[in-house]
Amino acid sequence: AFPIAAVPVTVVDNDGAGVSIIASDGSTAVTEAEAGRTDTYTVVLNTQPTGDVRIDVRIDVRIAVVSSDEGAAMVSPAALIFTTDNWDTAQTVTVTGVDDNVDQGNRSVTITHTATSGDANYERISISSVTATVADNDTAAVTITESGGISVTEAAGADHTATYTVVLDTLPSASVAITIESGNPAAVTVSPATLTFTTTNWAAAQTVTVTGVDDNMDQGNRSVAITHTAASGDTNYNGINIATVTAMVVDDAPPPPAIMPTVTIAGGLPSPLREGAAAVFTVSRSGPVTVPLMVLLRVSEATGGGQDSSWPAGRREPRR
Repeated sequence: AFPIAAVPVTVVDNDGAGVSIIASDGSTAVTEAEAGRTDTYTVVLNTQPTGDVRIDVRIDVRIAVVSSDEGAAMVSPAALIFTTDNWDTAQTVTVTGVDDNVDQGNRSVTITHTATSGDANYERISISSVTATVADNDTAAVTITESGGISVTEAAGADHTATYTVVLDTLPSASVAITIESGNPAAVTVSPATLTFTTTNWAAAQTVTVTGVDDNMDQGNRSVAITHTAASGDTNYNGINIATVTAMVVDDAPPPPAIMPTVTIAGGLPSPLREGAAAVFTVSRSGPVTVPLMVLLRVSEATGGGQDSSWPAGRREPRR
């Protein structure tokens, strides 16, 4: 047999260590609200490692968050483990928006990935980051709650006062002072004159008491506007529009006494009044003219028996 020389063969490896990330729908977007709060993407190794590969997943918030919570979004799990057996099975990362009660608009967060492994090809290998957009569901506002409207009486009693509440809708970055003013302090007063909301009590409703003022004047029922003005170092709340409360004031003063019209009759009867003779009277009225006034005239004659016989004006007396 003749010896056959060995032929060297060069094998070109077409496998390169790497990590692939695939977004569920081409992008990652979450909201702070319950609906649409989560989104996912998958992570998988491109080649079989010689040892386990641990990939840590972290959130890097690009825009500072005012609240002390975990940030704008969370990721789960915080670490992925790929072995020599499951290296080609994609693992899912879930991104969840965090409802922070802060009005700060939509923002983005960067999710980074760090690999550690006994396989030198995967140790600290470069892995793409994921940018997730977080839609804010919080809007700065002031909510006023009335219980069936505000109506007060001038007189002391059960209905002399009424109340309503004021509360902020979102967490402010600075204290918010709300000044309350009555449009007519002579008719209605408010207490307290100022409400202060802080970063700790912003969600606790505060009560405003409205009290009717007894002015001893008959002005009838009337309405009074109660206005609210906000001042704050938080630009979202400084000068924010706040609804006006309308208070109805029920007047308790009695109406003025009625002034009755006065009827005056001028003239008189000649004595004696002969048959066929005329007597002239002037009837006039004074005072308020609100309704027609009817004046009834009677003609009476003394009879032999001393009794009066009365007849409506304009009717002739029977001849005797």
